Amino acid sequence: QQHGLYRVAYEAEHLAALGKQLRQGNMSALDAAGIVQDLFALVVAARVPFTTYLRFVERYCLDAAYPLNMSISGHLGWFYRLGYGQKIAGAVERTSRAFHRAQLRTLGWERSPTEKNTITMMRSAAIASLGQLGEKDVLDHALQLYARLRQGDKSVDTNLRGVVYALVAWQGDERTYRELLELYKKEQVPEENRKLLRSLGLFQDKKLLQKALDLSQSSTVRLQDSIIIPLTMAGNPFGNGLLWGWTKQQWPRLMKKYMHGTHMLNVFVQNLTFVHDTATEREVRTFFARKEHRRDDIKRPVEQTLERIAINRQFMQKNG
Repeated sequence: QQHGLYRVAYEAEHLAALGKQLRQGNMSALDAAGIVQDLFALVVAARVPFTTYLRFVERYCLDAAYPLNMSISGHLGWFYRLGYGQKIAGAVERTSRAFHRAQLRTLGWERSPTEKNTITMMRSAAIASLGQLGEKDVLDHALQLYARLRQGDKSVDTNLRGVVYALVAWQGDERTYRELLELYKKEQVPEENRKLLRSLGLFQDKKLLQKALDLSQSSTVRLQDSIIIPLTMAGNPFGNGLLWGWTKQQWPRLMKKYMHGTHMLNVFVQNLTFVHDTATEREVRTFFARKEHRRDDIKRPVEQTLERIAINRQFMQKNG
């Protein structure tokens, strides 16, 4: 008996038949997640057009439950981040909007006292995605909750505060940056403190993102939290180019600050996994090939990041 990890490429008619069974609830959530995960993996490998995945989600998965809904949300987030500003963006945004709208209609904004954590997480994911897509009602509601938080209203669901801060930053300006930074400095609860710090990496203004990156390495931020802003910015399409330039410039300092025992330097390498253009790929490869930029504890992360960049490039060449 042999064991292994397999990906299944279904013929179009078989995939459609499976989709109908999925939509009718005739298969387990785990089996459904496996089918969609296989399809996504084949799309990423440029074996199947990304539009095949989007059509499958729109036709059969809008009302998906856990774990399928979380997987799809993550996949759509990957498409959105990689394809932002590219020709695939419109199709991705349409599907993401339809999927996350359907999810939020089911879940609502209010948390039930007895609901599972998976539902709570999916609610935040849906709100975050719709906000990033510019859905006005979602952005406006986030602003209303933020206003209540600034007034000291403790009734705002703790589980929503992170996404509220994120969407406030997403539509914010210099004044918003100062407000969130001040809240961060005053916050005493570590978990809430990190939510505020994470939001500073989600502005659209590159000048504010530069300020946030500089802040991350200042004495204002504790060492264990200093990776949060760069890590968050890696998922922000408005940080394209900025994060790589900053990383190159700061690399000697980062190598000195994050010694072997911290196991944190690899984060700054893995932050580059959304690069997809040939020129930047060449820069990254050349940079980490230099002896003074290498270290034993980041050897594997560098290899994995370069592999991921090559996959991204191949995907965009086929679909972008």
